[in-house]
Amino acid sequence: MAVDYISVFSTATQQLLYVTQGVISNIADYANPDHALFLGKYDTSYLCSADGLTVSAKTEIPYTASDTTLVADGIATITLARLPDGAALTVLGESETETAGSINFSVDLSGSYDLLLEHPHYLNTTVTVTAT
Repeated sequence: MAVDYISVFSTATQQLLYVTQGVISNIADYANPDHALFLGKYDTSYLCSADGLTVSAKTEIPYTASDTTLVADGIATITLARLPDGAALTVLGESETETAGSINFSVDLSGSYDLLLEHPHYLNTTVTVTAT
């Protein structure tokens, strides 16, 4: 059987490793006990199960925010809590990875800030914060 795409997943991390493109005539060349194969082009907004048998839609990163507004004094903070292990926060190109379930954000310039939360098992999630 020839296919145009094969999507290869790691069953350990449940993440897309790569997508091959072109006519693939020997699917067995891609066999690996630690990988799950799907015929066709795969949408990265889905997650492969650890056993490689099912695919489900990713959801937004679960979190709670202490507030969405703060005083721009460099002292006041907003806490994003209940984050999954390994979640990363990116603001203005600077990133911080969560290590204890929460991340604090403070700023000393007024404005609107988009806080981008990223995690490989979830959709990227943006939290907008206003500093005055």
